Amino acid sequence: MALDVVPVEIFLQILRYVEVVDVISLRKTCRSLRDRTYHRSLWFDILQAKIVCKGIPTPGTTELNVSSASARELEDVCVRALVLQRNWTSSRPKFTSSISFNLRDTESFANNVRKDCTSPLDPLHLRCLALYFLPDRGNRYLVVILRREQMFTAGPQTQRSFELQCWDISKGDDVLGARNNRGTVRRRSRCVARYQCTSLLAACVNADPTHPACLVVTRRVEPMVEDRPTSFALSIDFSSVNPLRNREAFREYSSFPSFKTAIRLHGPLFYATDDTHSIRIIDINTGNLLYLLKVPLLHLDATVFPEEYKCLNSVVIGNFALMFRQQWIHLYGIPDWNPTDITEAIELQHIAEYKWPFRVDSIDVMPKQHHPLQHQFVPLDPDHTQPTHTPPPPIHILLRFASIFPWPVNILHTYILPANTSFDMEGRNGELENRNHLPYLPPDETAASEGLKPHAITAIDSPVRLFTPSDTALGAYGTVLWMDAQTEASNVAHAEDRGQRVAGRVLDFTKKPRRRDADVLPGHASGSVASVDGNDGQAGPSSHRLADEGEAGGQNAMQGRRGMVFHVQEESSDWARIAMCEEEGMIAIGTTKGEVSVYKYA
Repeated sequence: MALDVVPVEIFLQILRYVEVVDVISLRKTCRSLRDRTYHRSLWFDILQAKIVCKGIPTPGTTELNVSSASARELEDVCVRALVLQRNWTSSRPKFTSSISFNLRDTESFANNVRKDCTSPLDPLHLRCLALYFLPDRGNRYLVVILRREQMFTAGPQTQRSFELQCWDISKGDDVLGARNNRGTVRRRSRCVARYQCTSLLAACVNADPTHPACLVVTRRVEPMVEDRPTSFALSIDFSSVNPLRNREAFREYSSFPSFKTAIRLHGPLFYATDDTHSIRIIDINTGNLLYLLKVPLLHLDATVFPEEYKCLNSVVIGNFALMFRQQWIHLYGIPDWNPTDITEAIELQHIAEYKWPFRVDSIDVMPKQHHPLQHQFVPLDPDHTQPTHTPPPPIHILLRFASIFPWPVNILHTYILPANTSFDMEGRNGELENRNHLPYLPPDETAASEGLKPHAITAIDSPVRLFTPSDTALGAYGTVLWMDAQTEASNVAHAEDRGQRVAGRVLDFTKKPRRRDADVLPGHASGSVASVDGNDGQAGPSSHRLADEGEAGGQNAMQGRRGMVFHVQEESSDWARIAMCEEEGMIAIGTTKGEVSVYKYA
């Protein structure tokens, strides 16, 4: 029987089981089959089954309404997602466009003369301290924190200051005649906001994009209240279009006495700490200190503050906060709060804990997130019933253990912290006193609770070099990204004398780990990353040349598990910080020379 005489309903049902590249190839055979491949229901089902349910990023869909999108729009979303996946998971991903900007180019560095000295200034020394992609907001804004130092010819004094810059990386203009060695266009970006200060202790971006305050910076401001620094919650006026007035785009939302180390900003709650390692939770709307998350006392001595309790990162899930410390994970229950009911800070003790087998040097954490388009679809299974409760998400962890030397070990470890799926995040927030029924790290010693402790997924060779910057990032879809000092494929376990590499790996956190965490020692990796001499991906965002999806999900996914090498520089070692927006397929690299480059792979 010829395919063109098969009823349309049956034919479309068959196409739902073939690969996208085969659907596109089929439309080239005859006009009748071509018309059938443009049915909206076909691409609606493909988007749900092959993209959303598999957790594949869909770039450029932050404002997509699936129910009103046309067949062509749905097809473009599917193609862009699969092209990005094929390119992103290849051994040598090929960026399709790049944006580079020098932080000296802003008006803030022009005519910078010290008022009390007539001697000319030496050239500025700029260093990128941190990079952040602002969550949501179209994934178009990049926040850069930099430090600038300047020596004066008239004396030995050094003037040091700091600046926060927010760049709109979606408004780049093509640079005439500027193409890199890969043939892709280099573009200019626009600085939409700047904030200058002479002292900067800490800064963090709000994890809740719906709150008007985008970030908090902590500074020393004289006179200091109770010998404490001051934190400033800042909002950004993204409508500012005049580059000469971008210093006014950062607007002060509130200010309040704070503590020198910022841990997290989640909506109106700001988490900060100091040398005591206890976490303070402050309401940025009122500046009131709400809660004090205590740490255990060593030998019941309140004057001793062990470094093992130093907080490195945190995750807030509902009414619970997980504090990832240098050698511990502490779970705290945060009661429902009302700013008018709390007159003094409430002390809270941790309700569950886990001790790492070794001291942690750096750690990135990311709760597993649902696909942003998932809520626009109904479940594929017709017999599927809505869950009776909302379980907490598992948490992905990327860490590097410390060593007895001044540098950490040359191994990165990935873990997953399983969630207690029987816990109801919506119905049990008030039952914090029930210590045996928690979302994470239940304290009982049963076999079930043993399975809810952090599990090691894999270990990755990542050598670092003394005095050479290294950095890591963890994406929402399972991509781990790191910057290290390994540039030769033949010497994967040791750092080279010079040069740097930005590499990554796409991990499958859903598989059951084969080893316990104690079996993976910091000095023994379970596998090596891919060769630096791998082949580049050849896909482009406007091309319909797709690898077979079985290959993209099989061979290329295996390449992703072996490793991807995004960038390598053989001689220089000036890369300082990296950031990743996995939803849009973007990587940002900041240097010690005040330069930032954003590479797009979609």
